[in-house]
Amino acid sequence: MLNMTATPIPRTLSLTINGDQDMSIINEYPKGRKPIYTKVLKTDHLTDLYRMVESEVTSGHQVYWVCPLVEESETLDIASAVSKSEELRLIFPDLTVGLIHGRMK
Repeated sequence: MLNMTATPIPRTLSLTINGDQDMSIINEYPKGRKPIYTKVLKTDHLTDLYRMVESEVTSGHQVYWVCPLVEESETLDIASAVSKSEELRLIFPDLTVGLIHGRMK
């Protein structure tokens, strides 16, 4: 069985270190895979970013917006996935906005 994880979580590391699971490394992309472009912008460029998002999606591409939190924090002033998805639905009423996070079953 091949398990995949984006991050080396403690359980996966433990299984590998103790010899209960072999480690496989995939170090090349599948043939024909299109390149992925990642862009990081400061918050004072949000208008430009929203234009880029709308342009990409209406051109048939996908956009992923990554947030460090699932829900709002009382102590941190950081965007949550739940609040950002609600905000994006208001900004882009004609586009489909989905939400996925690690707490979903």
